[in-house]
Amino acid sequence: MSDKTIKELNKFLTGIHMGGATFKDYLDKAQNLEFKSTLKKIIESFKINVSMCFVGVIMGELLVSKEGIGYLIMYGSQVFNMNYVIMGVVLLVILTVMLYCIISYIEKISKK
Repeated sequence: MSDKTIKELNKFLTGIHMGGATFKDYLDKAQNLEFKSTLKKIIESFKINVSMCFVGVIMGELLVSKEGIGYLIMYGSQVFNMNYVIMGVVLLVILTVMLYCIISYIEKISKK
């Protein structure tokens, strides 16, 4: 990435260009093609990274928490109650798919 692209991206992210317009408007107004492609790559990477981050939080809960979805899974496995384990995994899948769909929708809006 060139210095010009980094400066333009920093200017964008600090809010100098923020206003009442949509993200798509800012992409359309961007002069630098490398800047446009960089922002699109950031949004595309969010789809996987947000879901994986959420899964990582739940795995952390498996080890040290006293409440939450990770605790539900761990407790269910310790007392041999598969209903708790399956419910925890199903909740994890539902929440992860919801996050993925939200990011996909944002990506779809920005590409119009």
